[in-house]
Parts: sequence; structure tokens; C-alpha cells
Amino acid sequence: MSLWLRLGWREIVRNPRFTALFVVNLALGLAGFLLITAFGGSLARHLDDNLREMLGADLVLRSSRQLSAEEQRLGGTLAGPGAVQAEQLSFYSMVRGPRQARLAHVVAVDAAHPLYGTLDYADGLAHAQVIGGLQRERTV
Repeated sequence: MSLWLRLGWREIVRNPRFTALFVVNLALGLAGFLLITAFGGSLARHLDDNLREMLGADLVLRSSRQLSAEEQRLGGTLAGPGAVQAEQLSFYSMVRGPRQARLAHVVAVDAAHPLYGTLDYADGLAHAQVIGGLQRERTV
């Protein structure tokens, strides 16, 4: 037996409390590592399966300013021939209710949105009805 193995075996035999704590520590570390790895794999599979519905599109172009004609053409080229496009505008604004005002994240979408999945409204209205109501009366 080599010197290191003999010294290690002697420490294990002479210090049972240390050995028990060391084994428990190794087991907890291994279990934590396996749980984190399993969670990461599960999350990656969920994102792969549901990414289109969560994102609502295959490709997203984001800008803090309006896209130029060249940038829009390039985006159309990246999306491929026959691709359907939808526009979304979002900004922060103060919104006032009957009793108070609040900062709100306002998101405006066109009628083609979402490209995948559906938008569900509390009143059971269809997305086209909501867009039409906003365009005609500026109310929902």
C-alpha cells in the first residue's frame, strides 16, 4: 500500500466523526449538483418546446428607435420568403385611473400579433375585435 493510502486510511479509522461529516458533505454536494443539472435540463427542454409560443415569433428585431428601410429589408431577408411580420411598440407612461396614477408599461401590437399562440382577453373578445374597437372608438 502506498504511503498516501495508508495515511488516508489511518485518518478515516482514527476520526470517525470527521469521516461521517466528510461523507455527508460529499453526498449533499453530489445531490445538489445532480438536482441543479436536472433542473437545468428540464428548463432547457421546456424552453425548446414552448419558445415559439412564449416569444410569439421565430425572429425578433429590437431597437430603441424606428428601424430604417434597409434594416427592415434585412429583417425580411433573415425571416425568409413569405414570412408574416408583426409590429410591436412598447414604452413606459403614466396611466391615470379613477383614484390614482401609476407608471405602466404600455405595449401596442398590430393585428398580425401574435404569430404563434393566441391572446386571450378577460371578456372573451377576439383579438381582431379588440384591435377594431381600439381603431374605431379608442376604447375596448
